[in-house]
Amino acid sequence: MRRKIVYSTVVLVLALAMIEVTARVVGPGFMPPDHSRDVDHGEALPNEPNLVGDDLTGWRALSGSQSDFGVPQPTYVNSRGLRAPEIDINKGVNERRVLLLGDSTVYGVLVSDEESFGGQLEDRLQAIDRDIHVLNGGCPGYSSWQAIQALKHRLLDYKPDLVIIGTLWSDAQGASTPDNARFGEGSREIMSYSAAWVFTRSWLRRNKWEDGTPENVEFRFETQGMGDAPPPPIEGSGNMPIAPTHRVPLAQYEDNLNTLIDLVESSGAKAVLLALPSSRDVSLGRVGDFRDAYRETMQSVSEERGVDYIFSPTVFFDGRVNSLFHDDVHPTASGHEILGAFIAEALSEWANRG
Repeated sequence: MRRKIVYSTVVLVLALAMIEVTARVVGPGFMPPDHSRDVDHGEALPNEPNLVGDDLTGWRALSGSQSDFGVPQPTYVNSRGLRAPEIDINKGVNERRVLLLGDSTVYGVLVSDEESFGGQLEDRLQAIDRDIHVLNGGCPGYSSWQAIQALKHRLLDYKPDLVIIGTLWSDAQGASTPDNARFGEGSREIMSYSAAWVFTRSWLRRNKWEDGTPENVEFRFETQGMGDAPPPPIEGSGNMPIAPTHRVPLAQYEDNLNTLIDLVESSGAKAVLLALPSSRDVSLGRVGDFRDAYRETMQSVSEERGVDYIFSPTVFFDGRVNSLFHDDVHPTASGHEILGAFIAEALSEWANRG
């Protein structure tokens, strides 16, 4: 009996080894490590002069006047990372502050300060209460892990009354190592080292999440900078390398959302989760790939925690893609206007409380 167990174990190990070797030889290559943003604190990132290395978050927007990220006119980033001039951390007597967290869509690449949904939101909320101010804490490329660090160490000092958490697109990007391990003290899941496991998981995800007949959309690139580049390929599509993991794996994403909510609520503020729109929402009614799983996770966290969930894609259904999006995830000025109006409507009850 013992001999049979040993024999079966050896055969199983050899079979798994053969599957792993085969996957590494004939399967698509793994995504190579990305060292483009591994720079010293304060050092400019390659090809991104307005992003600099940061010991806390990996990188941050360079403080001062900005003329990059495809923004059509100069903007300003203050010393704490807000897309705004320096602001007194002490609020006025009747002042209420709304803080935005997220990546390039929240920051508002390719649009001006006034055109961004943060600027649009402030205009609409101030029509209800002149003492409401919207603080844009978004940064191009930020994941929920980076948002946690920025919120905890820099942005909660502004004592926001309401925090809108819109992290998603950067979290779902493929990566050789997750953000918490790359920039922090976390670890990478053991199974992500197996090519066979990664390819199998990618196949299962494509079968579950990807639409078989997505509409082919031709974008108009009318702006300079980021707008000149086509949307990035989807993980695992065509002959592109497959990522061992995401910048924030799904389980970590759920944990991070809960951590963000904990930080906000412990400060006495109200947390709101925001699902940002994609150009695919217009043609498919959903993203049509694994990023839909992140949206579902955000919704489930909102239900479990009892926090408001703003699902903005609904107002983009049946729209005109080319007039609303520069690419897969970055709205045009018209898209930002729609987004700002939708969020303002969702916050109108809160704003009217005074």
